[in-house]
Amino acid sequence: MLLIDNREPEHIQALLADDVQVVKLTTGDILDPESGLLIERKTARDFIGSIDDGRLDTQCSRLSTIENLKVRLAGVSINVPIKIPILLIHGTLWPQGKNVLKVKANGELTKWNYWAVMMKIVSIQQSGIIVLIVPQQHLAECVDKLRKWAKKKSHRVVRKPKGIWTKPDPKTEFMALLVGGLKKAKIILKEYGTPGMALAYMHEWSSLKGVGPMAMQRTRVLLGDVPSMVPF
Repeated sequence: MLLIDNREPEHIQALLADDVQVVKLTTGDILDPESGLLIERKTARDFIGSIDDGRLDTQCSRLSTIENLKVRLAGVSINVPIKIPILLIHGTLWPQGKNVLKVKANGELTKWNYWAVMMKIVSIQQSGIIVLIVPQQHLAECVDKLRKWAKKKSHRVVRKPKGIWTKPDPKTEFMALLVGGLKKAKIILKEYGTPGMALAYMHEWSSLKGVGPMAMQRTRVLLGDVPSMVPF
């Protein structure tokens, strides 16, 4: 049986399965009690909107640390152990343009830089949440395959200890978007202290162990110093 939050649209409820029960979920939108699979479903448009207003950080913090979810079934409250948290972006995200890569979410152009959004997804996955981008027509197929995968004894899901997920500070997050990862950003900021000083001495980055020349090349491209694109 699949449990779906009562705030989900009726067409989504109808898409998923015959053995669906609509309940109130305090976290997530789709729950498979048998496997402990908990899915937060967001349309592509809502995903971008939740970055804008800060909801995404709060929701991901809760999703990454939840251990049990209380659900009321047939008048009885039960605690479902959560083993696999998933953020499912329902729709499409793709870059638009050459020099400034803005995101098209379900055909609508947003103000967001494509690579900034991709790095946001990377930071979410570092918290232990699996992120999937699923086209509109494949939701039911995706959920079905996830349920089958989650029930296999052979799969491994790495979850961080309770409470370890924290949002990077603004300086680190900014540098991570430029250089392509939190680890590199932390190495650079440890050496130079601030993003401003780090950019002033960007020519020295290649000498830092764990950074490499691609971090400098990527930063130059994103800041508009280099006209050509490189594969990040």
